[in-house]
Amino acid sequence: MIRPLLRPGFAILSLLALLATPPPTRGAGSVEGPTTYALKLEPNADIATGKIGIVGATADSERGDHYVVENLNILQLVEVVVVTRSPKDEVKVQLCKHLWDQPEQEGSTAGKGFVSFKFRTEGDLKIKVAAPSGECPYQLAVWAGEPLKRTPPSPFVSMAAFRKGQAGAAGGASSPVLWVIAGLLGLVVVLLAVIVLKKQRS
Repeated sequence: MIRPLLRPGFAILSLLALLATPPPTRGAGSVEGPTTYALKLEPNADIATGKIGIVGATADSERGDHYVVENLNILQLVEVVVVTRSPKDEVKVQLCKHLWDQPEQEGSTAGKGFVSFKFRTEGDLKIKVAAPSGECPYQLAVWAGEPLKRTPPSPFVSMAAFRKGQAGAAGGASSPVLWVIAGLLGLVVVLLAVIVLKKQRS
């Protein structure tokens, strides 16, 4: 599952700035066949944190280009950006998890010259880039931030904290309970008094 995030982050601006320079062409690291390429994320001196992979290619309208980014962590923020030379160029981008024909997110560069996605996911990410109107050059960048370090809370509680919690719970619960008991006892006393008076009058 790809969990989208709506707020844009600083990484989008960093990625677009990096894409202003010509990226290296894609390599031959195929992981699923001749048309699928492994996109490796590596540290880059131009970004403050995380790892990035950048590639430049020309998309076609038939099969499109297929990329796989492996071993992502759900605690990482991931951003995918595709940029074309002109806002008039249309490149369609699809993000998939399992099957190439079942995208979980998709977008187009038409009218803007770029399209971006921001999300979290676990495991491998599949990216398909195609040009519906014919061959179109594009640049693809994928950035993954450092995984968040979250320390799970301890399952153990100190004796002082336990006693404090017990005292608070007992104190908070005993007061209304005592008031209810006192009220019931008072009602019983009144009822007994009424019964005794009725017997004496008869």
